[in-house]
Amino acid sequence: MEHSPTAPPGWRSTLARVGTAVGLVRASSPRLFAIVIAMQVIAGAGLALVLVLAQATLEALRTLDRARGIGPLVPELAGLLALLVGSSVLAAARTGLEELQIEYAIRHVKGRILEVAGRVELVEFERPAFHDLLRRAFERGASAPFMITIALLAIASGSIAILGVVVALAALDPIAIPFVAAACIPRWIASKRNVDDGYEFRAGFTPVVRARIYFEDVIASRASAAEVRAFGLVPYLRRRWQELYADWFARLHAILRRSLRRVLLASLGSSVVIVATLLVLVELYVTGRIEIAAVVTTGLALQQIGARVQAIGEQATRLYESSRFLEDFAAFVALGERSPPPETAPPPARFERIGADGVGFAYPDAPRPALDGVSLEIAAGQVVALVGENGSGKTTLARLLCGLYRPTSGRILWNDRDAAASHPDQLRASVAVIFQDFARYALTVSENIGVGRHERLGDRAAVEQAARTAGVAGFAAGLPHGLDTRLGRQFEGGTDLSVGQWQRIALARALFRDAPFVVLDEPTAALDPRAEQELFADVRALCGGRAVLLISHRFSTVRSADRIYVLHDGRVEESGTHDELMARNGRYAELFTLQAAGYAG
Repeated sequence: MEHSPTAPPGWRSTLARVGTAVGLVRASSPRLFAIVIAMQVIAGAGLALVLVLAQATLEALRTLDRARGIGPLVPELAGLLALLVGSSVLAAARTGLEELQIEYAIRHVKGRILEVAGRVELVEFERPAFHDLLRRAFERGASAPFMITIALLAIASGSIAILGVVVALAALDPIAIPFVAAACIPRWIASKRNVDDGYEFRAGFTPVVRARIYFEDVIASRASAAEVRAFGLVPYLRRRWQELYADWFARLHAILRRSLRRVLLASLGSSVVIVATLLVLVELYVTGRIEIAAVVTTGLALQQIGARVQAIGEQATRLYESSRFLEDFAAFVALGERSPPPETAPPPARFERIGADGVGFAYPDAPRPALDGVSLEIAAGQVVALVGENGSGKTTLARLLCGLYRPTSGRILWNDRDAAASHPDQLRASVAVIFQDFARYALTVSENIGVGRHERLGDRAAVEQAARTAGVAGFAAGLPHGLDTRLGRQFEGGTDLSVGQWQRIALARALFRDAPFVVLDEPTAALDPRAEQELFADVRALCGGRAVLLISHRFSTVRSADRIYVLHDGRVEESGTHDELMARNGRYAELFTLQAAGYAG
């Protein structure tokens, strides 16, 4: 479960990430972004004005004629009061606006992540590294652009403040300036090393975190709750969960100890420099080189510079840390660039046939190909069945024909033309598919059907027709709100269905799509044999004139197909009609006979 994180980025790479982050945050809400920047600049300039007024107040106090009272100090004091109150109000407003900006920024960045997740090729979901990267992009990468931008603005604001203070300090005695600069160096070095440690820890343990979350979901999710309890698995699963946490904590403790040692050493170095600076100030006052007002102002300046330098160091650390996590976002977004290029040829105007020509396909890191040299053809109006034992490659072939995977060898042909010449999205628009692990959306019945062609979701008459054809209308009439009943128990007011009813809805969704090529991949696995037989007996009427690829583990239901292909170990071992295959007395005949004997028994 180990992961090899990327090497720490150089300054050039970090600056490039900063530019990317600022662009993302600005794009999320340009007007709000401009307001936040203006407030940061005003806040930075305000500190310098406070020090200038404080110096003027101290000078006025030193030359004050007691007989005249405090009248001469009123302008300076009023200005100082206005600045202090204004700074507090500005800080409060800035905090609220920054919280609003971060929500806009996170929405914008997560939208980009979701866009890429929905665009990358399906085969990416077979790679564990993809899921690791997706999780890091969502968890830390989504907030990284805002954190970088705010850190950058805070650094800019702090730098403006320090510049103003340094100008004032230089007029008093510039000897303190190099001391303050020297005090920053140990903290920066420690912060950078701690950030690198923290990133590599979190990146390296992403698989462990995902495994931990998986066990949490298994224990707490509704889908597995019944089986977990029936088998008494909670203690075992919790023990596995605890072991993962123990491993995580052991590494975290080691990193925190190392981090604490660095911080202590850095603080010691910085404190020595600050104390040396204070001693120099005292010496200058004792020897009469500066007045008490200058000592107080310089001390105040040093305190402000120290606070700002520490804040800048913290923000620089946050910027650098966030830039490491922005790499995960950038790497994930780059996956979207691997998507197929725009179509080089328009899709077929009229569907006539689809086929596979010597198609091979291998899953990432698989020991052997899932398909090897498969060829078949399905013409419009034909029902072609695909049978074979589990693991023979049936679903993989179906996904290739649907344009969800790209073959590693051979070609998928649409009307005798290579499908690679057209964009997959264009071809998928001509496919309706029901997989054995079909989705169950927590939407209304009508929406569950209508998403088959979401552009026509409002066509109520077509939705109702699909519901009637697929046998949904009958049981939907008994639901609380008919076709407008929300399904699933995840949300308040939801109603659950039996597996068979869900399968009827999936069938209605495929019919509503009204595509010329229909794939039924074990769509009736939860129906009893009689109900399945009845459904498949009507498949020609249901799919009238369309090309149909039918996959079923029950051989008796596919015997009426125009042609049957038998897959074994990723190859087409036999093909023909039911009668031809039975006469051949090969694998199909053997499996058909075994199943028939099993059902008879």
